[in-house]
Amino acid sequence: MCIVPTLCVGTQPRTLRVPYGYFDPLDNLVGSGSVYSTVADMALYDAALYTDLLVRQTTLAEAFKPTVLNSGRTVNYGFGWGLGHSHGRRYVGHEGAWLGFISYYVRFLDERLGVIVSVNRDYGLPSADVALKIADIYLTSGCLAGWSGTYSII
Repeated sequence: MCIVPTLCVGTQPRTLRVPYGYFDPLDNLVGSGSVYSTVADMALYDAALYTDLLVRQTTLAEAFKPTVLNSGRTVNYGFGWGLGHSHGRRYVGHEGAWLGFISYYVRFLDERLGVIVSVNRDYGLPSADVALKIADIYLTSGCLAGWSGTYSII
């Protein structure tokens, strides 16, 4: 067992146990289980995705397009991104769950709003619903209007 200060461990509330309270990098050799991050780092990732630093914007635009199946049917899934609309606004998102953790990252593309929800439990909290409800507060209440404008660093 690896004890690290400020490390969040996955939990399983159904049994009131912490079965995932250890970290062994060789025990998570799958793509979805080998990515660990913080909300602060995810916010940096979100900001970087609005630049060409990690991925060109033209490439992201392609990733954010719906998939057309061989049958001709269109599905709301881009290259690794779920696609949707909320209150007439386009968003992309990605959800994940592994060993006692659930997370959801949603980006409202035209509003430049990202919401990140990260929970250390393995079931029961619809992280996508929570993220979209948080976004709705910002997008429908007008609370962002007072912050819009031109800013500069002196």
